[in-house]
Amino acid sequence: MVDVRRTKFRKDVFQNLVELNDAVITILFAISTLMSGSLRVELVAKGSRRRWKVIAGVAGVVALVIVVVVLLVVFLTKDDESPDSVPQTSSGRGPSLEDVLDRKYTAKDFNGTLLAGGEFIYRKTNGHVYLYNMESNTETALLTDDDLSSALQTSISTVDPKNHQLVVWAPQGNGYVYVHGNNIVYRSSAADIVDKVITSTGVVGLIYHGIPDWVYEEEVFSSNKALWFSPNGEWLAFASFNDTVARVMNIPYYGPPGNLEFQYTRAIPLRYPKVLKISEPSGWIDLFTPPKFSQDGSRLVLIHPQDQGSGLGSYRHVTLVDRSSNTPVSLTSGQFVVTHIHSWDYEQGLIYFMATKEGAPSQLHLYSVSDSATSAPHLATCLSCNVKTSNNDDCLYCSAEFGESSSHYVFTCLGPGIPQVSLYNRVSHTQLISHHQITMWEDNTETKDLVKEILVPRIEVMDVEVADGFKAKVQLWLPPDIDTSGSKKYPLLVVVYGGPDSFQVTERFQVDWSTYLTTNKSYIYAAIDGRGSGLKGNSMLFAGYRQLGSVEITDQINVTKHLQDTLGYIDNSRSAIWGWSYGGYSTGMVLAKDSQNVFKCGMSVAPVSDWIYYDSIYTERYMGLPTVSDNLGGYVESSLINKVAELKGKQFLLIHGTLDDNVHYQQSMMLARALELNDIPFSQQTYPDEEHGLSGVRPHLYHTLDHFLEECFQ
Repeated sequence: MVDVRRTKFRKDVFQNLVELNDAVITILFAISTLMSGSLRVELVAKGSRRRWKVIAGVAGVVALVIVVVVLLVVFLTKDDESPDSVPQTSSGRGPSLEDVLDRKYTAKDFNGTLLAGGEFIYRKTNGHVYLYNMESNTETALLTDDDLSSALQTSISTVDPKNHQLVVWAPQGNGYVYVHGNNIVYRSSAADIVDKVITSTGVVGLIYHGIPDWVYEEEVFSSNKALWFSPNGEWLAFASFNDTVARVMNIPYYGPPGNLEFQYTRAIPLRYPKVLKISEPSGWIDLFTPPKFSQDGSRLVLIHPQDQGSGLGSYRHVTLVDRSSNTPVSLTSGQFVVTHIHSWDYEQGLIYFMATKEGAPSQLHLYSVSDSATSAPHLATCLSCNVKTSNNDDCLYCSAEFGESSSHYVFTCLGPGIPQVSLYNRVSHTQLISHHQITMWEDNTETKDLVKEILVPRIEVMDVEVADGFKAKVQLWLPPDIDTSGSKKYPLLVVVYGGPDSFQVTERFQVDWSTYLTTNKSYIYAAIDGRGSGLKGNSMLFAGYRQLGSVEITDQINVTKHLQDTLGYIDNSRSAIWGWSYGGYSTGMVLAKDSQNVFKCGMSVAPVSDWIYYDSIYTERYMGLPTVSDNLGGYVESSLINKVAELKGKQFLLIHGTLDDNVHYQQSMMLARALELNDIPFSQQTYPDEEHGLSGVRPHLYHTLDHFLEECFQ
């Protein structure tokens, strides 16, 4: 099928083709006359030699005409663009919005659960459960689908069903603990029916044991688990939370349309705390990943900021602490950021961790480093920097998963090419440790074949200088057939998050809304990681401390203006911005502070409108307290509600779900009320009974965004 979007017509080319067509018709008419003449000659003369000469001559003329026509068409339709603007020819269409929302092009990831001894359990597509041994590269069937169905039927008929909030197996044996009614209960084996009650004071919605309350689950643990077994399974540590003094936030629930049971709106009560001996005077403290302890418990490793000297500021590094001296020793150093510690190989004396690459914060790699405090810091070994996929793509963005030992691990290449999952082992030699691929677990051939059928955007990454000597990282998703000469202008949509320690520019593979917009709408899609973003050291990270809505907003505006001024193919009159959650807040603040009219319109999804309405842990971490003695002025300045007058004349779309327990619907209602009281027109879309992710209305959401952009870019 011909993609008409990639066919370029110019008036002079069309005129030349018309003239060429006339010439071809004339030539063909002459050929037909010649052919009829040769036929008459043959009937009269009957000379075979003369007949073949005439036919050969005619064939030569026809061949010459065909060659001339082909060359002229190629010459006349050839673009006079630079090589950079040559369109790809792999396909003629972009992905449909429906396919993007259905995650049709999402690659499969690792589908197993790692165990001890280089083994893991996984479930096949037929429903059967297998045990896989990475050492022998063999698998053993544990459960068939029929076995599982029988077990479930027996369970349903013989066991009193309970709404367990959490179940955790002990690391040894088959004992387990579960949380029910906010209390912890232990059973010594799966066959045991005797409960050992560990806590009894739990109260649903008020006092929690073994599971976090809302704010700790959201802002601290990022998990519903707040209990931990000792390695031998004999001890259990757990956390408790008492929300007695936290006030209740009632969230309305409307119910399904037309249901008689919901004649009256119901209220869902949520205890939600709002804002009312290591210190960081110009930032905050994060425990990025849980520390890992040595076998005897005398040492531990964790991620801790370390000053790199010469005015470079501090970067997060693998740090060793000996409990006898309590002196932290940096095992790694350099201008890169450690994001996760995976495993401590006690036998080989190595720490395995994930980190960005120095000079390339958009890349994420797997490294190892010595655990010796002597002569530290050490030069880390990159285990993934030279890895290529089976498609011969560089592996620039990775993840790994280790079991209890470091001898085997799961390695996933996440981009920029099609993701692939491999199983690796560590092989020890006399003084050398090597890592070998055991097998390719998932090559995602299906995803690769699907992506071959669609157009994908061109991607460009660049650095743009911002204030205070920092550089913003910028990623552009460009239409595949873009004309970079500047003779054609393209609308620009900037996606923003902007929250502290966030980042959007990575080498990770993705087919998402940006792919749909660039390939179907010929929009340019852009992401900007400016001041306040992560992966570039603490100096840049802490630039907006105690002043949310300041430097990160300024950088979005100024960098976009720089792109408009330097990239001639961007249409300065058709630039928009959008974001979700903190990104929704950033969108509103950008429009309010955009005195140069860099942006024509903006779309805020589930935005914060004033930090006094958001949860205490997140807000106080970055802003302090809203008191005169602390940072009341910072709260006033960071409020989007206080800046609604600056939104006059801007096209603004506000979207929120009423059941949002993270950024409450209250935030958008307060913003909407302020806009109305200031007589500022805006568009609004409310989704009843939808939570923060709006998962139940994604098609309607993106069609709404799509329609708003079309009106903005007219």
